[in-house]
Amino acid sequence: MTTFLLKSHTDITKLMSARQNKSSGKLLLLVALVVLVGGFFLLKSKSLNLSMAPSTKTNSEATATPTAAKKQMTTAEAKSAVSGPVGRNSLRAYPGPGVGQVTLEWQRYFPDGENFSVHYGTLSKGYTSVNPLIGYISTYTVNNLTPGTKYYFVIEGFKTGGVSAGWDGEVSAIAPSSPVAVVGIMGPVGRNQLTAKAGPKKGQVTLSWVRYYPDTEKYSVVYGLMPGKYAFGVLNAVNTMPQTSNYSYTVGSLNSGTRYYFALEPQRNGTAIYATSEVSVVAP
Repeated sequence: MTTFLLKSHTDITKLMSARQNKSSGKLLLLVALVVLVGGFFLLKSKSLNLSMAPSTKTNSEATATPTAAKKQMTTAEAKSAVSGPVGRNSLRAYPGPGVGQVTLEWQRYFPDGENFSVHYGTLSKGYTSVNPLIGYISTYTVNNLTPGTKYYFVIEGFKTGGVSAGWDGEVSAIAPSSPVAVVGIMGPVGRNQLTAKAGPKKGQVTLSWVRYYPDTEKYSVVYGLMPGKYAFGVLNAVNTMPQTSNYSYTVGSLNSGTRYYFALEPQRNGTAIYATSEVSVVAP
């Protein structure tokens, strides 16, 4: 600001000297006033960082920095990545638990189902890989995925006799680059409406459910520290009773603050007929 004012003063002096014998005092005063006013507004525009040249950027380019745009894209992608429940089987997808893994969970739709296959790929409705006939289960972890890549998944159910019941829904998730705890769901889920609730005491989790098949004789409880992998169990935890359809069981001796994953195995003629949909909760 000081440099500009000194330069303007010099210009004014030269101008007054050159035109001293040709102009009146009023004219010189007018010229000086015009120069000073123009300098003031030029300085004001510089102090406000205003550009006098026309801008070729759009409004969005001018207002959004690259960092802000990147954060917005990342947030939007994260919100759209974890999908579900969708379809007849209420398919859901969760990143993890390990690097390059995605865990799928669903409910059984067909009572006479006996198997599932998982189809997946990096494009929506473009499934280039399949894990065939994984069993009559409802929790499955897909391995060996590329970390940081978004994948799309569907499941194909099979009825008794290996008859395909078609592909069901589509979910997506980004395969994580570091281990992620799969939160899962507390329920109720599945045909047995299984629900998990922390407590009532420290190190305990209470499961509740309803009977689905009327000829179910008893239930075993299976659970573990990873989705779909049950390292612990309580055989014949509950016997069914005539004219009773609601049951519960409290699992004890759990590590406080640890997340557990639970499922039931209903029995018929002394044999487990399937594993129920999975529920998850942190032991108090």
